[in-house]
Amino acid sequence: MTMILRRLTISRFRGFAREKEFVFGTTNLVGGPNGFGKTSVFDAVQWCLFGKVPRLSGSRDFTRAGDVYRNLFSKGAPSVSVEFEGSSGEILYRRRSGNQCVSRVSGEAVDDAHLLQRLGLSSEDAHAAFLRNYMLQQETINEFVRDLNPRDRYDSMLYLLNDETPRLLLERTERLANDCQSIVDDAKNHLERTKDRRERLETDVSELEEIKARVNADYWSAGSRG
Repeated sequence: MTMILRRLTISRFRGFAREKEFVFGTTNLVGGPNGFGKTSVFDAVQWCLFGKVPRLSGSRDFTRAGDVYRNLFSKGAPSVSVEFEGSSGEILYRRRSGNQCVSRVSGEAVDDAHLLQRLGLSSEDAHAAFLRNYMLQQETINEFVRDLNPRDRYDSMLYLLNDETPRLLLERTERLANDCQSIVDDAKNHLERTKDRRERLETDVSELEEIKARVNADYWSAGSRG
């Protein structure tokens, strides 16, 4: 089922001291100068859904402060709510405030696992795919840019795009190349065996020619004596 993020409300989270509501369409552009909270928008969605933002776990701020989610200029726990719309029109809602989390499907309360399952985010692989496809972080782009090996960069691009078609085409091309190489190797082996057989046949013909010459010589010698 296709899910579209329709609404995001952020309060006291990261760069948002005051409550801010975002209403999204099919295609959205988040822009602004450094420090205006662009990354906080993505962090808020991730924190609301999964309760953590892994990219922050090793930061110096996290080590020193112990909590990089709460806005330091506001009182109270951080709060974020997200609202998704399914292809059938159903509304999936989640609100996380501090350590508390509320999830609903079309207004009916459900547990966290059920909501993540409906969103297709119940597994670690799905979680990673979600971050890769919809919440691509700067660090991932930086790793791609720093990679100097063309093949590794190509693989990284496929990973970022999560497009199976080029990978499948590449695998098929490699299989065809291996099959062609096997055919070439078999042909070379067959050619070598043919050469060996030809050499043996030529040797046999030479021996037969010698025998024929001796037989003829003996025949004519016997005839002259008779």
